[in-house]
Amino acid sequence: QIIPIKVNSSGVLPIIFAFSLLAFPQLIASFWPNGKFYAFWAQWFGTGTVIYYIVSVVLIILFAFFYASIQFKPDEISKSIQSQGGSIPGIRQGKPTTDYLSRINNRLTLFGAIFLAFVATVPTFLFILIAGSSGLSNAFTATGLLIVVSVAMEINTALETQLTMRNYKGFLKNMK
Repeated sequence: QIIPIKVNSSGVLPIIFAFSLLAFPQLIASFWPNGKFYAFWAQWFGTGTVIYYIVSVVLIILFAFFYASIQFKPDEISKSIQSQGGSIPGIRQGKPTTDYLSRINNRLTLFGAIFLAFVATVPTFLFILIAGSSGLSNAFTATGLLIVVSVAMEINTALETQLTMRNYKGFLKNMK
């Protein structure tokens, strides 16, 4: 059997959390645009600065691990496998299985988090190189691209389900 563990179980949530966390202080400071904090934040941590992108990549990775730790429960999966009489070949039941599943999930989460950070930052740099400014890059955000792809995949799944159900209905009519 196969234990389904997603590489990117959190979807776009780490990107949304990271960018929201970075944008919140600037939003609050923008109420006082002549203030020293606003000038400091815009210069060092504002959108488009190098520090902004470094901190956003770190936050995306941290939020991906945080969400994975909430979402994936290796101890519950280990107990479920044990209660159903199953085991992972080469791994003893109980705590060794829990540790093994946790280690595998951490590796997958690392690759998923790096992918999310890559997808969140690279389109911006590409559009800056192509357009010469960040105006076009704001129109094509990584989160927007991921949402479009997710919606397209959901539509595809829904269409496949409808086609399958249509075939079953025809099969049931022939059975009568």
